[in-house]
Amino acid sequence: PAQLEQKADDLRTIFSRPWTPLYTTNPNTAPEAIIDPLCVGHRGTPIGTVQRVRRDIDGTRWLAFTSKRPLERHDGIQVDLPGRPLGFPVDRMRDAKTRKLAVTLPAGVPLEIALPHDAPQLPNGATIYHSASQAVRRAFPVPKPRDTELRTLHPVDLTLTLAPTALTLEGLGQKASLPANLAPAKDPAQSKAAAEKLLTRLGDEGFTLRKLTFKNPGGLFLPASLLNTLRRNWAEQARGALSAATKPHSPADTLLPSAPPAPPSSTPAKPRNTRKVAAQQSPAILGETRPEAVVVALNTATTLADLLPWRDAVPHEQLRFALPVALRNEALGPMAALVGQLMDLGFRRFECADLTSWQLLRDLQPSCDAFDITADWTWYATNPEAAVLQQACGLTAAVTSPEANLPNLLALPRPPEGLPREVLVAQYAPLFIALTRPLTEGTTLLGRNGERLHLAHLGHLWATFDERPWSTVEDIPDLLAHGFTRLRIDLSWAGTELPIENWRELLTPTFPHLQSHFNAPRL
Repeated sequence: PAQLEQKADDLRTIFSRPWTPLYTTNPNTAPEAIIDPLCVGHRGTPIGTVQRVRRDIDGTRWLAFTSKRPLERHDGIQVDLPGRPLGFPVDRMRDAKTRKLAVTLPAGVPLEIALPHDAPQLPNGATIYHSASQAVRRAFPVPKPRDTELRTLHPVDLTLTLAPTALTLEGLGQKASLPANLAPAKDPAQSKAAAEKLLTRLGDEGFTLRKLTFKNPGGLFLPASLLNTLRRNWAEQARGALSAATKPHSPADTLLPSAPPAPPSSTPAKPRNTRKVAAQQSPAILGETRPEAVVVALNTATTLADLLPWRDAVPHEQLRFALPVALRNEALGPMAALVGQLMDLGFRRFECADLTSWQLLRDLQPSCDAFDITADWTWYATNPEAAVLQQACGLTAAVTSPEANLPNLLALPRPPEGLPREVLVAQYAPLFIALTRPLTEGTTLLGRNGERLHLAHLGHLWATFDERPWSTVEDIPDLLAHGFTRLRIDLSWAGTELPIENWRELLTPTFPHLQSHFNAPRL
């Protein structure tokens, strides 16, 4: 018992800091070397201390205290105890004075919460934390896109031919015709625009019009009803042909070993560099050697005035604006207003962090092709199924996550079938993100190996990041050899706490980087 207690003390000392390594050292790494087995997850927000535990005649024990925050049923509570903390949901809660059960109670009201039957003894004065809040959960929208918005659309080039006695539509090796009696049009110049508008409805049939070749030598009038019928007939033929040509597969297929990748090219490709920065950072971070593209990360505190220096420093066609992750409901309106201001300035290139920001843009854009929308690495897609869904959302490109090493990159669909992938090669990665400021004032945050950690305030978020950036810049030659020419360095999570003065420092092999996992086994 003495040895076990000593080991427990050692573990508590090692894991007293609220972070863990991102990767195991090897397959035999002990679990306790990766994550604390006693204190998993966060504590939450301190809301009070144990005043007493009251026992009813039926044996139910009630934790009595006064909360600094409003509480409601199904919230999560955690109490600090020696060893493993006690966590439990609020199943029953009552006013301490009236003893009446309540669904919600405001802050500052003495209350009692029913303890689990197996809860240990709680000492008076122990800190009580609010570890899960229904109010916070409701503050974040849960987008439910329509099925048509998530359908995989096949781009098609079509040829529409108008003749006096027939209407013909060709594409994807399929040809559909309808008999007709077409008369001359009063304004033949309007016929092609009308045809393109009607053929944009191909999305209902699983296709999207990429190019239309319009043949109308006689200047004939195009009846909308006939083209709608012809469109559906052609789409039915095309779907049948595609279904016959596609090998059926299940999600489990992606777990099987993939075919060996094509050998790397011996001719080095030229990279296309993108730099992601925070809106509150200075354009001076770009230095004299400018990247081909710049993505400016917005946050809930960003104003149009903050973005004007970037507009003046970066050519219009090279600039893209990124919406933040984890937007609350009350932040959607102001963020939409900021996007509207950027639209008034002529900007149409935006980057989404998740489905919430994607839905915000979808609701704003006046037509399907009004915006050029890409996805950042926080829109997670490390397998073919997720990559296909990204493409179905109408994205034009996506950034790979830090975990997506070379084997994973080679397993993802590549153009022309898949989205172009921009590979993240260096980043001040967020170790954890919070809506409230971590309780670190007056202390210096250090990692396990003595690295200094920084805290950045990004609008509604607080991000903790390592002074040493994560990097795989030494593997750029391998990336280029395998055709991954779109490369990104992400400085945005550091905000105004950015430890460097120029992004090119991160491309220096001698710069102190965190270890890469580029050639690790496939996830």
